[in-house]
Amino acid sequence: MSTKMFCLALIFLGNISLLATPHKFSVEWLAKPFWGDKSSYQEDCYQGFVISRCKIPALDGGGAEKIKTYFKKYVDDQAKKSESWTEVKDFFQVKVGKETQQINAWKKTYTYKGKDSQGSITMRLHGYIGFHQGKAFYYSEMDKIISATGKKERVRGYKNSYRFIPSKTQGYYEVHIWRYYKIQGYWYEPTGIFVSQVKEETLKSFEKNIMEMLPLWAKNI
Repeated sequence: MSTKMFCLALIFLGNISLLATPHKFSVEWLAKPFWGDKSSYQEDCYQGFVISRCKIPALDGGGAEKIKTYFKKYVDDQAKKSESWTEVKDFFQVKVGKETQQINAWKKTYTYKGKDSQGSITMRLHGYIGFHQGKAFYYSEMDKIISATGKKERVRGYKNSYRFIPSKTQGYYEVHIWRYYKIQGYWYEPTGIFVSQVKEETLKSFEKNIMEMLPLWAKNI
């Protein structure tokens, strides 16, 4: 092989490497955070789902198996030593071609502590982790609230779901996110004002939290 051909081959292979493994964090919103259509005010509570979808680079190159390990450690670090992982049959639904299949999950209960400008909250959560054909799944739901301050005292329900799916763009993953919130209103508050404030404040808090986590996920996928 001539020197010129060898150099061209190196350039070509280098370009493939750059396409396959991005080296810089970025986020492309495929659907910016929004409240789902079924969100509603019922029995003095505003409840519903905040949904979003985005695309991030797999900076580590470990794929869904690596992000599964990341979430396992995340739960382990916040769980009691006495807690153990248990298998839950047919927990997640996944699409395989045009069909839907049920896959098993691993479950563990842990304690979550969160704090922002709205107040602080400590909750017991059930965490579920799943993995199937290059896709990773994480889901958590509130068991009980241990303590809360400020506006976090209004929280009556919480669920959380992340799905990591290989993108058609090589070296990237799509992240499908939704969170369920149930927020208590007070009898003396005008319903319209309460609902408007909850929707606006929750969207801001959601987006801020997700933007803090996306770089961490990109480094571990």
